[in-house]
This record gives sequence, structure tokens and C-alpha cells, in this order.
Amino acid sequence: MKKRFVKTMMLVSLLGVFAGGETVQGAQEIDSDITARIEILNNGGDAEQKINAEIIAEFNEKYPNVEVVDTYASITDWGEYINNMLTRKAAGTMPDIVYMGGEGLQLAASRNLLLPLDGYIEDTSDDSFRQMLTDVNPTVLNCLSYQDSVYAMPTAHNGKVLIYNKDIFDKRGVEYPTDDWTWDDLREAAKKLTYVDEDGTQIYGYSMSWMTWMFDVWPYIFGSEGNLNSDWTESNLLDPLVEKSYQYVYDMIYEDGSCPMPEAGQSQNSIMASERCAMITEGSMFFRYAAGSDIADHIGVCKVPMAPDGSGRRVAVFGALGFGISTECEYPELAWELIKMLASEERQASIVKAGGPTPIVRQVAIDNIQYNGENKEIWYDYLEDGKLMAGPVKYTEYNLIMQNCWQSWLSNTKTIHEALVDADAEITEAFSE
Repeated sequence: MKKRFVKTMMLVSLLGVFAGGETVQGAQEIDSDITARIEILNNGGDAEQKINAEIIAEFNEKYPNVEVVDTYASITDWGEYINNMLTRKAAGTMPDIVYMGGEGLQLAASRNLLLPLDGYIEDTSDDSFRQMLTDVNPTVLNCLSYQDSVYAMPTAHNGKVLIYNKDIFDKRGVEYPTDDWTWDDLREAAKKLTYVDEDGTQIYGYSMSWMTWMFDVWPYIFGSEGNLNSDWTESNLLDPLVEKSYQYVYDMIYEDGSCPMPEAGQSQNSIMASERCAMITEGSMFFRYAAGSDIADHIGVCKVPMAPDGSGRRVAVFGALGFGISTECEYPELAWELIKMLASEERQASIVKAGGPTPIVRQVAIDNIQYNGENKEIWYDYLEDGKLMAGPVKYTEYNLIMQNCWQSWLSNTKTIHEALVDADAEITEAFSE
């Protein structure tokens, strides 16, 4: 397999990756006796909070007079999260470090909520940080950027591989998926894998979640550019391939009965972990749901299927997560020192072991993802086919429009064509403002 990694990358290579845009100065030497307060606006459960507390304690060994306040906000929607940040900025209570997902990055950067980090990333003084970056796929390094500058240091990503339950395949006499599968192959297999077991439990061939991931993923399966054009500035919903892909989803639910209706609050991961479906497309965060069961012992993985047009084209949509520095931060160099620790290989390993997203460092991912089967490297190397999920500047509007679009045709309130025509008009109007 081709490896698009920066195996011999020195800092001059980073200048090419992060070229363009106004940058801040590189990190400066900081007095260990500095007295300061750093607040992080963060997200995560008990495991993440424990891991972050350990990192902060380590940071305080070096900077004992710095108070670090780790504030957690529930993230149900990145648009809502950014609006919360805007409210805090207006009130003069902005945090110093902000946990950020790719969906909200452009919105946050365009509203002047975050500092560009290019100068810090390009700094040549930290050998361990430079060395870490040599095993990071450039696709990840450049995914939290806006107008050619990086605004959050990536710490993890979560994308799509095809996860399948070998026991269900064996029971139904269906051959395991391969990297040669198309989405048509998946649909046909899902039909055969759908049945009611001996105790009356409905087993589905495939399952999906009700979330942004899904309406962003599906347009690519028949070769479309996606819901939006390549630079996320215009609607692409009238591309016939988008309608064809949504019809595929509709038919799996209503015609085949091989996929349960996706609903708010329903997780494909929990359905898979409880062995009520044979296949899902997900990343390493599946293992958060698999904890406490033996499902990890009898699953297999392969690449997501290809478009069924014979092109060999496949798209593995992924999201990225990282930490940015607020424009209101009084001590940005100090904040960057903490961010480097939050992006460290040690923390990446701890997060993924707890069922979190995939580390940005390839070897850390391969060594620590809680999967012991064959083809373990695919949990990272899906990035070879990776495409960052859409995160336009108008993300809040885009997210709401698409959720309403999906809801309308899934509930049969509108036809798929009607829903896409209406959503196209709404996106065009929203993006023109």
C-alpha cells in the first residue's frame, strides 16, 4: 500500500503543508515560574476527563504557578457550540484553549475566535514534536485549516471502515466482505444477513446513525462530489447522483428491510455491539460501545465499499478533532505548550485505548486501537481514501437544512427529489447572505 506519510520530514516540509495565510510568531521560551490562568473549553466523558487531568498535572510539574481550568461543554451540535463561544466572547469570558471539531472550524476561524497556529507548528525548537509529525498523514495535518492557515492542532480523527460480525456472516452462509466490494455488494449481502433469530430478536444486515456523518457520507457512494461543492461554498444537491444515493438508503430501509430507521439518539455502534446487526461503517470509536462485551473478538474490518460504477472510486469520510488558541488568550505561547501535551503520543494512546477517536500518529494508532484481528492498519490507512466531512463557514445553517431534508424524506413527508430541491434552494439562500 502506498504510504503518503512524511517519513523524512523536517520542518521545511511543514512550510509546504501549511503554506499561506498570516501566521503568529513561533513559540518563545517561557519562564517556569510564570503565574497565569489557562481555561480549556473541552468535551468528553469520564475517561477523557481523567486523561486530561493527568496531562494537566504533568503540565503543572513544569509550570506550578499556572492554574488550568478544564471546562466541559456538551456538544450536540458544532453550530450550537460556536454560538456558545460567541456569547462568551461578547461577555468577555472566552476560554484560552478550545477543543474543536472540523465541522465548526471554519465557522470559528471566520468569526475571529481562534488564532492561526502555523508559526507555532513551524517552530524548529521542539525536536520531540517535530519527530512526532514524521508519522502523521498530511491529510490529517491540514484538515483543521481555514484560508490556508491552521487554526487547531489535530489530536485525533474518526473515519470509516467497514466493520462486520463474522458470527452472523457464518450463520447465514455469506462470504466476508472484501476490499473489492461495491455498495451494491453491501446491499445484496445486507438482505441475506437480515433475519429474526431464535429468541425473536430482529437482526439487520446493516445499520447507520442519525447524525451529520450519515448525510455527509452517502452522496459519495455513487460518485457524487458530495452535498456541497469541493470548497463548500455552494450546494451540490441537484447532482442526480445525490438523489440516487439517498434512494439507496431509502430502499435499504423501506424496500429491503435490511437497515433500521435511523433515529435521533440511536447509535449504530450500540446496535453492532449488542450483535443486532451484521455490518456498520465506523472508526475506532466503535470500541467505546464494545467495552464489556466480547464482540471485538469476532469482528472483521475492510475498506468501505467502492462506487458501483466500475470506477474503483471509494471515499472514506472522516472528521478531525483538535485544540485551538482563542484570540482572547492572554498567554498564547503558554497555551501552545499545553496543546502540545494534549497532542502528545502519550495522550493519543490513552484516548484511543478508552474507546476514543484514532490518533494522528500512525504507529500509535496501530499499537493502541483495541482490535486484535487481521488488517489492523486499516483503522489508520483508510485516510488513503479519506475526505474530510463538510464544515462550511455557514455550518450552523447547513446542518439544520440537511437534518430537515433527511427527516422529510425518511418520514415520507416529501419525496427525495422534493426534499433535495427545497434544501438546495435553502442552502443557496443561506450561503449567499
